[in-house]
Amino acid sequence: MKSVRLVSAKIEQSDLIKLMMQRYLGEFAKFTEVEVDKDGQFAYRYLDHYWQSSDRHPYLVFTLEHLAGFCLVRDDQDPVQGLKYKELAELFIEKPYRRQGMGEVVLNQLLNLHPGVWRISVLKANQVGCAFWESVLKSVAGITKEHPSGTDPRNHKTRPEHVYWLKSD
Repeated sequence: MKSVRLVSAKIEQSDLIKLMMQRYLGEFAKFTEVEVDKDGQFAYRYLDHYWQSSDRHPYLVFTLEHLAGFCLVRDDQDPVQGLKYKELAELFIEKPYRRQGMGEVVLNQLLNLHPGVWRISVLKANQVGCAFWESVLKSVAGITKEHPSGTDPRNHKTRPEHVYWLKSD
């Protein structure tokens, strides 16, 4: 596998993520409704917050000198139990770089950068994403998967996703 670098994205690089976000959300639109803004672009309303808030962390993924993807991490807290954790809000690898082990390398780099409790979720309808996370997470120690029929403590609705919890040191 080619060398993979995870780089903290600067505000000047936000347009790179915005561009890739269009491809990411275009793929995502197969599984769920995705908002479109007045210019016909897929909307991701909290993207700018990743450069405005200390509890959000945008990253670019490079292989050698090529931009290969992005990921967005945010700090969150369970409203019921008060548990603080990191959430991998989004992970996108461009098609030419998929199936090369890059997602697993990115996850390991993130776990090293941000030790602690992590929450990762994937829509049940996204069968490719589900298979990806099952494969990547099988090598991670201490992982738990919430029962698919669980409810979201924020709105008490049945979750449309699988949720994985893990802890890194």
